[in-house]
Amino acid sequence: MVFVLLGCTLDAGRGFGELTQVTLDADLEPGEARDLGDGAILTNLAYEVTPTVATLGLGTVSLLELQGGAGGDSFDPADPPEGYGLCHGGHCHRDDGALVDYADVEAELAGGGASFAAVATIPIGQEVDLLGGASLELVPTDPALPAADVSKLTLGVGTLHIEALVSDGIDGGWPLTVDLALDGDLAVGFDLALDRDHDPVVQLALALQPGGTLLDDLDFAALAVEGAVHIADDADPGAETLAAACLAVEPTFTVDRQPWSD
Repeated sequence: MVFVLLGCTLDAGRGFGELTQVTLDADLEPGEARDLGDGAILTNLAYEVTPTVATLGLGTVSLLELQGGAGGDSFDPADPPEGYGLCHGGHCHRDDGALVDYADVEAELAGGGASFAAVATIPIGQEVDLLGGASLELVPTDPALPAADVSKLTLGVGTLHIEALVSDGIDGGWPLTVDLALDGDLAVGFDLALDRDHDPVVQLALALQPGGTLLDDLDFAALAVEGAVHIADDADPGAETLAAACLAVEPTFTVDRQPWSD
């Protein structure tokens, strides 16, 4: 992601910035390799899943600044710290296999007492239709932006609801129903300096596009009970796998910055 940041001098009394426009587009995008046509999605276990309903509850978008901490080493993606391997695309590969956002690696290096604090919050509080697609105009809780160095964006997610038909392509098929409470945050590294060296008027465009890998690693034949697959509780077989896949989805974004208008 490339930001064009133009220097300017802020007008007296106007503060350090203003979040004037926030949009969010959400839809399910299987991707060419997984799209079987007619709405069907191919999983990595060769199941064909045809969803008829797919909705996701969205909570709050937060722009976060890392504060506090005892100092420590600076983070350079080209030179990952101990315990991490390749860093690219906003996250690092930890030695235990986890993908960790740049901002969280920075927090770890900052030492004890470091935490993320919200610089701006944008409430959503509604379900979006991932099949039909959704395009939302969002309103920040407070458009005024303080001096800050934002390094992380989170998007709260609630209930995932899916209704689909699953086929193994050979001799069987099962109706699938998912009603899973995720109650977590999707996170992505976010670079936004709010100071007197950058244009203060900020417009943010977000996109949430879960891909065709969302239902990977689910063995639907093994999960089927009395001819159907239900995932509606954290303890249900397959729930942990599906929740982890959902919470690994990263929002994408573009930022536009402009000077104060007269």
